[in-house]
Amino acid sequence: MDNNERFGQLDGMMADMLRRMDRMDQRLESLDNRLENVENRLEGIDYRLEGMDERFARMEQVQLRMLDVMQQMSGNVLGVLNRMPQLEDHEARLRLESIVLPKAG
Repeated sequence: MDNNERFGQLDGMMADMLRRMDRMDQRLESLDNRLENVENRLEGIDYRLEGMDERFARMEQVQLRMLDVMQQMSGNVLGVLNRMPQLEDHEARLRLESIVLPKAG
């Protein structure tokens, strides 16, 4: 093999290596673009999650207020139920008064 043939082989190998490097560069650019798209999507998801955190915190406060109101209402109901025997004791007198007093008035 003479020098010209050897030079031709080396030149072909170099051209092949440059084409491979170009393809690798294109793949890397494609991967960079994909990575950028993924990062943008993750930022969007993060933004939505922050909004959800705020909404969950508000919902939690509403639920706590509802529990307070329910507890107050149950306290009122228990108070009425506790007074029921006293009211039942006076029921006969109240019925009698409602019958007698309007007629006497």
